[in-house]
Amino acid sequence: MRKVIKDEKTVIVMDNARMHGNEVREFLEENGVEFVYLPPHSPDKSPAEGPWTVLKKRLYSNMYTDFETLT
Repeated sequence: MRKVIKDEKTVIVMDNARMHGNEVREFLEENGVEFVYLPPHSPDKSPAEGPWTVLKKRLYSNMYTDFETLT
């Protein structure tokens, strides 16, 4: 990231989901990336939650039973 964003402070805003692995977080912190954690159970604070909610609803409303229906 430093090669792409030179001389700029890099901040990543994320929730406390377990999928954000320690190894990746440690690597980024070692390379000067600052993390800001959202409070638990606060999707209203994350602008990415809106599009994910819409996408999930669309995916779940189209459950496919076999491969042929996907093509």
